[in-house]
Amino acid sequence: MGEEYDNLQVLSEINEKTISQFSLDDTYQTLVDIGCQELGIDYGALFLTDNGQLEVKAICGLNNEYFKLHYSLSNSILKKAKSEILIVDNLQQAKTKNKYSQDLFIAEGFKSLLAAPIFVDDELEGLLLFLHSDVNYFSQEDFLPVETITTQAPLVIKKAKIFQKMERNVAGLSILQRTSSTINSTLNLEEVFNLTVDVIMGTMGVSMSGLFLLDESKENLNLVASTGVPGGEAEEKLIAKTQELCWRVIENKEAAIEDEIPDEHNELDTFNMKSGMIIPLIIRGEVIGAVAAGQVGFKRNFTEADTRFVTTLANQIAIAIENARMYNQMEELATKDGLTKLYNHSHFQEILAKEIEKAKRYERDLSLLMMDIDNFKDFNDTYGHQVGDEVLKELARLLKKEARESDIVARYGGEEFAVILPETDLNGAVEMGKRLNKAIRNMVIKYEGLEIKITVSIGASSYHEGKSQKKLINDSDDALYQAKDHGKDQTCAKEFCALEQ
Repeated sequence: MGEEYDNLQVLSEINEKTISQFSLDDTYQTLVDIGCQELGIDYGALFLTDNGQLEVKAICGLNNEYFKLHYSLSNSILKKAKSEILIVDNLQQAKTKNKYSQDLFIAEGFKSLLAAPIFVDDELEGLLLFLHSDVNYFSQEDFLPVETITTQAPLVIKKAKIFQKMERNVAGLSILQRTSSTINSTLNLEEVFNLTVDVIMGTMGVSMSGLFLLDESKENLNLVASTGVPGGEAEEKLIAKTQELCWRVIENKEAAIEDEIPDEHNELDTFNMKSGMIIPLIIRGEVIGAVAAGQVGFKRNFTEADTRFVTTLANQIAIAIENARMYNQMEELATKDGLTKLYNHSHFQEILAKEIEKAKRYERDLSLLMMDIDNFKDFNDTYGHQVGDEVLKELARLLKKEARESDIVARYGGEEFAVILPETDLNGAVEMGKRLNKAIRNMVIKYEGLEIKITVSIGASSYHEGKSQKKLINDSDDALYQAKDHGKDQTCAKEFCALEQ
């Protein structure tokens, strides 16, 4: 009964000390501590096995140098403990010491050793090691407490592993939730792009990341956002190589994750790239692009959990991009003219109201050009509306090209267009109008064998304190008809007409 009682006591103590803790490292430490306590010794350790390698996971009484060691099981005296409890009476015997001199516990002068295997699901999980400075310290009487520990160890280790996996899953879900909320916090496409690369870099802890998207034709892959990428000529080479690798991933619809960059991609050595991953962005079965990430300076060990996490994250990114694109399309339908892709009349009015408010608040100049295609009705009657539509589209393209970045170009209605000119006085507006007259006059529109030339009449006006939005538009419109009356193909302001075109 004494032995059975001791056995039950050890089981009870293991359960009591591990039931309230779920950390895998704490579980390992508890097994070592209880083993030392039951054997009445001060020194012990737990080794985990991985492909024939031993790594120290917990120690009792030993110095921290043990944590730095990675033993080869086949070259250690511990190899004899792979299947049964091993006792060594004198580690300092010449034969043993010479053969296994790399074992730190031999080098430190320990004399007695007891080692026992731990099996989880019939696979060698690790070894419990106990040491003493006396010769012949351990005996077969020590087998019972050690066997009790090694029998119970698989249960508590599996419990801790399950909890750790659950904990990582919960942490991963939490990160996914936060990152998904971050990416979906805006419907601005540019902001979604930039948030994507920031999130990839932050959550994966990599050196650089980039977002590549296919264009509408699906023939071109463009880098739309990146972070951590080196500048200059090196950037161009890195982008070109990454595009090449992204195409492979897109064609296969499968992620490429490399702990070590293969030799076939040795061009990446130039950037000291050691590890990398490329994940396709897929929505409703269609690939829209890929996210790429690279680690510089040292190799990464991307786990299966990392792969699952980043794949799920890529799905969230794809949805966020699709949502932003749909919103932009709807916004474009609401604000853009379908034919010319310029701002429509209603959005022009909204923008002009805001620009007037800014000009008033900050006491800045503001001018407006209104223009109309000369003789457009006769033109439509002669060539037909399809040719007329082509003319409108080509004129819109020219206006966007000639306008400054701060200018706002809109289709006012029919063949009439408007250009809002922030921080521009009346003289500047007239000069802009004259440049447009010349550019349009020299433009040749080619369509189905036709070569068409057009001219426009332009009216200019400027805002001043107290002038209403309606008055500003009417003044430009009056100047436009003044230009028509003076012979067309010119720019006029209500105060004067720029006849020398």
